[in-house]
Amino acid sequence: MIVDYYSELSKSNYWFDQNINAGIERKQYINSISGYIGNKLIKVLSGQRGCGKSFLLKQLINHLLIGGVSPRNILYINKTFTDTLLLVEKDDLQNLITLYHQKINPIGKVYIFIEEIQNIANWYELILAMSQSYSMTYELFLSSSNKCICNQTDIQASKTIINFEIMPFGYQEYLWIKGIENNKKGYNHYINNGFIYRSDGQGEAALANRLSLLKNSILYKDIIQKYRIKDAFLLENVFLYIAQHLSELISVNTIVRHLKDKGIKSSYETVASYIACLEDTFIIHRIDKYQIKSREAVTGNSKFYINMWSFIADLYPFLNYSIDMKLRNQVYLELYRHKYKVYAGVNKTKLIDFVAQKEDRVIYFQCADSINDEGLLLSLYNSLGSIQDHYEKWIVSLDDEQLPSKNGIRHIQAWNLTQIL
Repeated sequence: MIVDYYSELSKSNYWFDQNINAGIERKQYINSISGYIGNKLIKVLSGQRGCGKSFLLKQLINHLLIGGVSPRNILYINKTFTDTLLLVEKDDLQNLITLYHQKINPIGKVYIFIEEIQNIANWYELILAMSQSYSMTYELFLSSSNKCICNQTDIQASKTIINFEIMPFGYQEYLWIKGIENNKKGYNHYINNGFIYRSDGQGEAALANRLSLLKNSILYKDIIQKYRIKDAFLLENVFLYIAQHLSELISVNTIVRHLKDKGIKSSYETVASYIACLEDTFIIHRIDKYQIKSREAVTGNSKFYINMWSFIADLYPFLNYSIDMKLRNQVYLELYRHKYKVYAGVNKTKLIDFVAQKEDRVIYFQCADSINDEGLLLSLYNSLGSIQDHYEKWIVSLDDEQLPSKNGIRHIQAWNLTQIL
């Protein structure tokens, strides 16, 4: 099939005054990324598919246009190219950029935006050369659905790339977009359903189709194809086990034994590598155990949480998660958004849902959908009270009434957590 590359480029670019559908503005990301505009650093927006990276690239393009940059000095290469065989390796990308120069003939600095850069083999060699070029000035903005788009131990890479991890729409963004008040009702709806931005006029059928395409792209393009997975059936069973045991301490050996009981052949190495693939594509988050007394992280048993609730709800609608579990998943994501390093705490025989650390601040968390039961409340207080240090200790719940602090232990209503963090 003969492809008119220039025609395809023209559809996604704004050289001829096309309107930009940039979605809902995510100011916290735009403000952070735009602070780096004007230097030679390669800006990479990484995150799970469906979290809004494409819209953010368009918002950055709009930011440049408002600032006076000519649309002819902006080249936008979208997933039409990088998710197909139109661009396979760096020479294909170089040819496309050359075609842009020949057809558009931009004068001065050129801003290049490329979606899903991880699908182009050896992309870093070309992108690095362009970012450091003296004959032509380029500024590069990339998106990727993979954490390992380059070897971060490479000194040159660490000096030339700045990464911005993009999360799915958070609770505060959900409130703003929906125009609703911050209360228990809104929070419950958010943690039960998640939130994916809908374009104007997009109905339920269109959204369902979008989620189906998203699921196929993540599982096939970002994992099976990218990592050359030989056993897709085993991969899905590993993911399903994790999805069924969110917020529980599990190990690779636990999963291997479970698969063996189901008659599915696997090995420790294969299961561990498949879990790493799921982590690298941002689908799941792993947190290790943390011995509070010795202040040491312990590998082996870990807990897992889901990055995008809408994705898991669509993929496995038959999973019946408890409110407790959904609450823990959301609390973890809020801590992660706020740049805390998070562990699953162990204090002698007592388990602590989260140990969150950021710089010199440490917070211990216990979570429960309700603490109206006196026995449960006493157990939560005792587990936190048994920790013999001066750090903050919080109980997060969905109760209507906020309890006063007791022995330094605070009660936080879940929908107020973001503001307090």
